[in-house]
Amino acid sequence: MAGSGTASGIANSLTKVIQFINQTTERSRQKRAPMMLYEDDVVEAVCEYLKQSGYRIVSHCTSKQRGIDIVAEHVSSNSLLRVEAKGETSKDSTRKRFGKPFDNAQVHSHVAGAFFAAAAMLDGTGARVALAFPDTPLHRRHVSRIGEAIRRLEIAVFWIDANRGITIESARPL
Repeated sequence: MAGSGTASGIANSLTKVIQFINQTTERSRQKRAPMMLYEDDVVEAVCEYLKQSGYRIVSHCTSKQRGIDIVAEHVSSNSLLRVEAKGETSKDSTRKRFGKPFDNAQVHSHVAGAFFAAAAMLDGTGARVALAFPDTPLHRRHVSRIGEAIRRLEIAVFWIDANRGITIESARPL
């Protein structure tokens, strides 16, 4: 009988651990404003769109990794596409901005940084370059301020809505 009591105690403890994990996960989800996109959500949505559009994903980074967020190759033309992505809130639960939309200054900084990264990816190899942002009025406002430069450099822009639908603005087809 002692063995069955021990097994019962272990099962009870495991049940409590699972409940704790589920409650913690649910609290984390509740802290996140509804329908807000993390950078990883933006990357996932663009990768899925590119796969459906005849691209092979060569590499992609999570928000915890450094590097080009997405590198994709078009299967039939072998052309490369490099994408710099940004989200609309922090995924890091230890940050003050976790679950809160980035404010005007933060969006300005993110758009500026993304534009710099995209311009730096224009290395003369012929690879296409794109930016990917949540489709919010604040992101659109800041991107519109550099719209002429984006068009002249032929940088495409992926706009991802809350349902992960994508709109693309591009001076030429991808």
